[in-house]
Amino acid sequence: MSGEVELLVLLIGSKISNKFRGYFRILNVDYEQDNKNDLFYKLNKSDSFDVNKNNLLSFINDSFSKEYYLKNIICTAGGFEMNSISSPDIFNSYIKMFKMNSEPSILSSVVASKFLNKNGNLIFTGALSTFKNPMPSMLSYSLAKNFVHSLNISLSQDQDFVLKNISTYCLLPGTIDTETNRNAMPDADKSQWLKPEGIAENVFMVCQSANKPTSGSFIELFNVDGFVNMKII
Repeated sequence: MSGEVELLVLLIGSKISNKFRGYFRILNVDYEQDNKNDLFYKLNKSDSFDVNKNNLLSFINDSFSKEYYLKNIICTAGGFEMNSISSPDIFNSYIKMFKMNSEPSILSSVVASKFLNKNGNLIFTGALSTFKNPMPSMLSYSLAKNFVHSLNISLSQDQDFVLKNISTYCLLPGTIDTETNRNAMPDADKSQWLKPEGIAENVFMVCQSANKPTSGSFIELFNVDGFVNMKII
């Protein structure tokens, strides 16, 4: 659009950020300081969800004039933990997984409801393992990720989103090749792990595509000969 600047809001995910840089202005929202992107908002770990949410909304509202065009919101936040219903710390583990996986998706959705422009994209990150199979050995993680899956479907039918033609999608990656996962699983077969850069390429294609998938779709990400491919579910 003539005279408008596209603005991409990111919630955690430096590799995604690297791919989009140069095509969009980027607002990175995170708990850790980031000076690589155009704009940054730091969440406060000691604040409640509502306080962080309200402060972020105020920051966006006060910082950006009408020349900014909020086109995409991509939430790649997450965390992982193994446990079962018999684990002594099951409830605390669930709260931890909810804060790491579910709350960032809720925050992204609230921002989208207030600021995402017509024809925009809201993209969550779920988990292929918990989407396809029961996972009693990673129960807290599974519950938190399935919350994200449900949120994607629900918001695709939200009337405000439908009227603005906002599309919601949920990425379903397998194991991602990160330093954290390599340290946690040093003996695992990493041949099928997904490179973050490959995921970013596929997310970029979805955001830029003239023929977008149906809102509420899930995007399965998988490895083929070292390259990340996607399949719409």
